[in-house]
Amino acid sequence: IAHALEKYDLPSEDLLVTLVSFPISLPGIVAAFMILVLFGNNGVVTALAAALTGSRPTDLAFAVSVPGLFVAFVYSMVPRATLILRGTYAEVDSAAEEAAQALGATPFETFRYVTLPQIRPGITGALILTFRTGLAIFGTLVVIQTLVVWTLQLSRELGVGYDVQVAGAMATVYFAFTFLFTVLGLRYTSAEVGI
Repeated sequence: IAHALEKYDLPSEDLLVTLVSFPISLPGIVAAFMILVLFGNNGVVTALAAALTGSRPTDLAFAVSVPGLFVAFVYSMVPRATLILRGTYAEVDSAAEEAAQALGATPFETFRYVTLPQIRPGITGALILTFRTGLAIFGTLVVIQTLVVWTLQLSRELGVGYDVQVAGAMATVYFAFTFLFTVLGLRYTSAEVGI
């Protein structure tokens, strides 16, 4: 999405940017309810697909499953990654891309050997941001409740009658994992910038 928005003159580009960035203004819980309304047992898309295929809506609904959770997270995370990568693409040296193409490189080779090394730090930054944001979204998990994952389990442990030792141990592991992921990601980004 970022590549298309920065490299091509798309029709209605301002509208596309607005549509892509809009989900940032919504909390994760709103995205989760949207998935339920669209793809739940009585969801709009589910009912339409059932009417077209003759299947039962309950056979097609996937809102309260791993794919439903995936769609909710993608809806929430794509705008964040896109905005970071648009800034990264804006800094790409187009003269180097043109030189590669003039020397006979295919568009894929130009992307792989010229563009990708320049945008790799932005990709790493987008990955860190979306991964850490995804770990912090309690609302989506609470609404969809597809499976017991650590953030949802941690939320349950912090509820009424929680076990202090279990919640503390989970929070410590959660913090250590997120911190190490961030340190490794930033080290990788620093190494790429230094090249």
